[in-house]
Amino acid sequence: MNCALGGSNNARYPIAAVSESATLTVGFAIKFAGSASANFFGCLSDAGATVHNTIQLGVDGSLQVMRGTIGNIGNAVPAGTIVSGTWYYMELQITLHDTTGSYILRLNGTTVATGTNVDSKNAGTKTVYDSIRFSGITGGTYIVDDLYLKVGAGETFNGDINASGVTVKTWNGSAFVNAPIKVYNGTAFVDALAVKTWNGSAFV
Repeated sequence: MNCALGGSNNARYPIAAVSESATLTVGFAIKFAGSASANFFGCLSDAGATVHNTIQLGVDGSLQVMRGTIGNIGNAVPAGTIVSGTWYYMELQITLHDTTGSYILRLNGTTVATGTNVDSKNAGTKTVYDSIRFSGITGGTYIVDDLYLKVGAGETFNGDINASGVTVKTWNGSAFVNAPIKVYNGTAFVDALAVKTWNGSAFV
């Protein structure tokens, strides 16, 4: 996935009904351009109609996890944390509840904000998340890549991942190192997006 957003653009990703959960763990690479204050990422329910939680970027480069789009539910990440034009790997684990909600926000593998026993539920009728959304921001743009999403309590963070291509190990003369698998797209060799293996009943 590689997605560029700005202005009123947004991208919502529904969670399959059988996988809906009160706890989400999500990670993505992100790079901002320009200065803007906006809620750029959200965790939603009620078929996307209720925004329970968002991550807010301050014009000063600070971050905040919110209930809805205006209710602070934990400590703010200091000004200057996010610098325009720089890639970061951001991860959020969050639990939806009126009184015992919780969250962990990580940046490049380091925890930068946490909250426990917080009110993370913003109205609505469902008690589970059913989608996530990246929202366009006014006064700037951003690019998102290398997204992962895990559902359910007990999940762990994946850390920074590279979903842009598949790699294999190759010997460089002193050690085995990652090497990309290339495929020809009719014009040039590009990174392969997936390699399938047979698990005994299907290619996965």
